Amino acid sequence: MRHKATCREGIFLQGRVTEGEEIQLLCHGEVLNGNLYEVRKDKMPCCQESPVTSSMLKGWEAKPKRTAPSNHHLRAPGLLASDPANKSTSSTTDDEETTVATETLAEVKNPYKAVDPATALAPDLATAKSELASLQVKERASKAGYSRNQFGPAWDDVDGNKCNTRDDILRRDLTNVRFKVRTHACTVISGTLDDPYTGKTIEFKRGKKTSSAVQIDHVVALSNAWQTGAQDLTAEQRRQLANDPENLLAADGPANQQKSDADAADWLPSNTAYRCTYVARQVHVKAKYKLWVTADEKKVMERVLNSCKDTNPTKK
Repeated sequence: MRHKATCREGIFLQGRVTEGEEIQLLCHGEVLNGNLYEVRKDKMPCCQESPVTSSMLKGWEAKPKRTAPSNHHLRAPGLLASDPANKSTSSTTDDEETTVATETLAEVKNPYKAVDPATALAPDLATAKSELASLQVKERASKAGYSRNQFGPAWDDVDGNKCNTRDDILRRDLTNVRFKVRTHACTVISGTLDDPYTGKTIEFKRGKKTSSAVQIDHVVALSNAWQTGAQDLTAEQRRQLANDPENLLAADGPANQQKSDADAADWLPSNTAYRCTYVARQVHVKAKYKLWVTADEKKVMERVLNSCKDTNPTKK
């Protein structure tokens, strides 16, 4: 029998697993080293820090058994962001949320404050062009030193509304939203996304096997930001950048993965109707946080903006 155990579950499982059983060690939603471990002396380790490192095994009475199959790897269903190192921001409860009682916003008593819907919009065309002209043009800096942790805890509640940023964006960008009861309209269980990247309509359902259909993308990927000036920001400024609603949107999972940490020179949405909004939002975020663009990136941004009549066209 195999157990998948989180820190919280570690307490539950302690004394309930037997010597010789195989378990996966999970810390903050990640399988530690992708390995299975053999239980020793009925002890279940519990992680105390992030990110996950092999040093966490010190003093734990478990040993590597064999490599776990890839389908046991629990990385961030529904939470993957735009760069590879940002794929570990999973809610480990996603696999627990499929059968809970739900309610609509109209049924929620005392809902917590929602993110301003205007944060999903781009600046007007004149502003976008002006901001682009103000950006420095430089080559990307080295990626050395980059990690998701440089931008603070994933989906941190920076606006203090008592909801994590991921759910804030799902609530903002989805329609027909249903929330887990008694979460004050924080935990989004289901909803409909008119995907800006592909133009498709996607039904979101929170769950281990379903959440990844809709992911939260950083419009300016954090890896890209790190290589274009974010290294010089303070830790708090990077935390704000990672959780800024103006730099976030709900998007089709496969499209988000295809984008990875690409800039506009290497990736644009296949939905051409959204490209003006997308580029204008990227420009605005880079201007807001004093990031730079590469020469190729700026050329593409100029070409897109010069083709636009409006940076927030009515959806066709």
